[in-house]
Amino acid sequence: SDIAFGASTELGALDTTRLAVPSGVFVGESFTSLDATTSNTGVYLSNTFALAEHVALTVSGRYNETDVTLRDGLGTALDGDHSFYSFNPAVGLTVSFADGPGFYVGYSESNRAPSPVELTCADADDPCRLPNAFLADPPLEQVIAATIEAGLRGALAGGRWHVGVFRTLNEDDILFISAGALTNEGYFDNVGRTRRDGLEVSLDGQIGAVGWFANYTYLEATFRHDFAVPSPNNPQAIAGEVAVENGDRLPLIPSQLLKTGLRVTPSEKVTLGAEILASGDFHMRGDEGNDVDEIGGFAVVNIRGEYALDNGVRLFLNIDNVLDREYETFGLFGDAEDVLGPAFDDDSTFLSPAAPRAAWLGVRVDF
Repeated sequence: SDIAFGASTELGALDTTRLAVPSGVFVGESFTSLDATTSNTGVYLSNTFALAEHVALTVSGRYNETDVTLRDGLGTALDGDHSFYSFNPAVGLTVSFADGPGFYVGYSESNRAPSPVELTCADADDPCRLPNAFLADPPLEQVIAATIEAGLRGALAGGRWHVGVFRTLNEDDILFISAGALTNEGYFDNVGRTRRDGLEVSLDGQIGAVGWFANYTYLEATFRHDFAVPSPNNPQAIAGEVAVENGDRLPLIPSQLLKTGLRVTPSEKVTLGAEILASGDFHMRGDEGNDVDEIGGFAVVNIRGEYALDNGVRLFLNIDNVLDREYETFGLFGDAEDVLGPAFDDDSTFLSPAAPRAAWLGVRVDF
């Protein structure tokens, strides 16, 4: 991939309609011009060994090489050549029976190389403001994720079921770290470990003209390292920082997810369906220390309808959020006083509302 990035900052003012009025004065140190090239090469192998009639062992491995080249368009300060190498093994064992459930267990590793923006904002002595700051910084280590999983799966009357558990541990995870009190600046660093423990349950089947499915996930995504993050608008921040402790949950990741639905085909031409999407509570960005109340969960209902005409033509009707539920999908802390006035200085919570009820009526043609 080839990436071209350019940025500058111009001073301005807000008029009575809150429109930005440019001044023609640019901040001299804000100009950035960067070209980045990222190339990935992978070699992998895999083989399955039949240990017994119902037992199979799969062994695989993948070698990854990632090269990131940075070229400064305004000088040489951002120039850099970074290479990352990793061999990721995987092994899995499956046991299946003709008249009973099957069992599986596996271990695998994966890696992620730092991105250009992470590589150019990684100096504790020269912090930057994201996302528009690029600096000449030391390299970062790549992130290595190790996953172990196990589960059972089998058949039931008219369908299938699956239950699985997993744990993923990220070593040298890359996060944005505070550069000091009240600076609202920081840098990317390999802070240590994050972990994701989960449980997955799924059911699906077909009985006559009725098909159904249900997928449930419980996910505990936590930090496994103590550090501090900049969050000056968090009401619980101390000197502009939030302390993160081992065991705090990662922001914006709900602990529970549920998706279930039905599909009915009363005739060859008509298909009707409905689904429910539900999500649990989650912490806002800027609340990595889990000090503020979570954003509440939600559940929405969507319906689908389709009528088949001749010659591969189908009429469809989709309605999302049928009950027109109001809920939020994202949240962070900010300062609205400078724009909206002192009447808004008591609440620093910014929330992104979800889409309201929406309907689509259309035609689908299959050739």
